[in-house]
Amino acid sequence: MQPEFLWLSIGGLAKELQCSHRSIYQLKADGIFIGGIHFYSIGNGKTRGKCIYNLQSCREALLERTKNLQNKKEIKYSESYNEAQIKSLIAQRIKKEGGS
Repeated sequence: MQPEFLWLSIGGLAKELQCSHRSIYQLKADGIFIGGIHFYSIGNGKTRGKCIYNLQSCREALLERTKNLQNKKEIKYSESYNEAQIKSLIAQRIKKEGGS
């Protein structure tokens, strides 16, 4: 199966895109993910049928959205972290949550 034809449920898409279900619902509401292009709906529900998403077309839509935001300067800069910074952030989070 070719990657551009990989169809996933919302759970699978959220896992692949590393985001929440809520983010996907918001992307649909914002018109980033469009029915008939990025997903199709199955079932008899008039308001909430089960949606199946095309991974590649959703990624392309997100890349286009990111590019547009960058061009509009709504994204000030990209965040990047080195290994030491990542470890520090994890340690801070664990300490904040009361872990060991």
